[in-house]
Amino acid sequence: MTPVARRGFFFVPKPALLSQSSQLTSQNRNSHVQACLAMMLIDLKAELAKLTTFRDRKPTSTRAERQGSSSQLAPYRDATIFANKSAGRGAWERHADGDELVHVLDGAATLQIATEGGLQSFDVRAGMLAIVPKGVWHRFHYPDGVTLMTVTPGQSDYIRIDTDDPLSAEPQRD
Repeated sequence: MTPVARRGFFFVPKPALLSQSSQLTSQNRNSHVQACLAMMLIDLKAELAKLTTFRDRKPTSTRAERQGSSSQLAPYRDATIFANKSAGRGAWERHADGDELVHVLDGAATLQIATEGGLQSFDVRAGMLAIVPKGVWHRFHYPDGVTLMTVTPGQSDYIRIDTDDPLSAEPQRD
């Protein structure tokens, strides 16, 4: 299966077209490419090398202060793939449109979630995945630094004040 490069994306032939791929002519090549699946390749190592670790992150840190420590890598279904390098403590956040997938690429952190039953903390480290359920308030504490890749659905709500109780605070949208 040979990918066809076009406009920065790679197109991989659909399985039904593989047997016909050797019979392509210049006249039917365009229709063949249109009948292919678009595939995006991301060099994660290169993308992470572009990021700097934001030290002393706080829930009140501004977007301007965080600049250069995170990157929007690509859209994925109804979500966005992000990469982030930080040390400190993040803001509380929740995602009303779906579960968030968090992959810890490097370092370690404590993932806190807040429910009506109280706070729960989970230690996570490089190589672990966490799936944060839809609508659940959560934040990370990473005093020594962490590199995360997330698949974050739709819009997010944030609590940009330093509080241990996000359920009593007024959320903001970014």
